[in-house]
Amino acid sequence: ELRRQLHLRLGLPMDRPLLRVANALAFVVEADLFGDKKLRK
Repeated sequence: ELRRQLHLRLGLPMDRPLLRVANALAFVVEADLFGDKKLRK
């Protein structure tokens, strides 16, 4: 259901899975020594 909604929102064809979990990027937020949060890929 989520894939179908994303395909519709992005205008992608429904006949093949263009969005896959394996293609996802993970972004991690971690705190440095001063407690400031920073984004790490």
